[in-house]
Amino acid sequence: MHIKDNTKNLKLSDITNFLPGNLRDKIHIKNNENYLTVLGECAEYLIQQPEEQIKLENKIVLSIAIRLKFEEFLNEIAETNGIKTNDIKTNQTRNLYEKVKEKLNGQQNKIAEDVNIITPEYIHINSFMFEPLIDISDWKLKQLYKNVKNIKNI
Repeated sequence: MHIKDNTKNLKLSDITNFLPGNLRDKIHIKNNENYLTVLGECAEYLIQQPEEQIKLENKIVLSIAIRLKFEEFLNEIAETNGIKTNDIKTNQTRNLYEKVKEKLNGQQNKIAEDVNIITPEYIHINSFMFEPLIDISDWKLKQLYKNVKNIKNI
């Protein structure tokens, strides 16, 4: 998942349409809530949990939330500085970061490194690309989410 032109308008029901039929049938969307809003609410709930939980699904949610929030920040920096980003076709988070890293301070660049190392670029529902997440503690992901959430103020 990446920030694209239409991401801010996505509804949960839009995303479930891309899931395989047998999985889609098991998910019951009761309303047409905004995807980014619900993702943010889920991430906020997870970072408030005091205990360490070894739940892959929580780590996936936090990783997606981290990447999207970070991309929103990078897009703001690019837009503010007149940096063109429409030529990015692959490795979106990393390439977007490469375009704007000169505009970030040292702490922001450190957070960027953590995002690119800790959260996998390719998170798919039916893949085995979760290995990096298995070895990362909940605490580290929660802290990284908080850092990205506050990156503008650093």
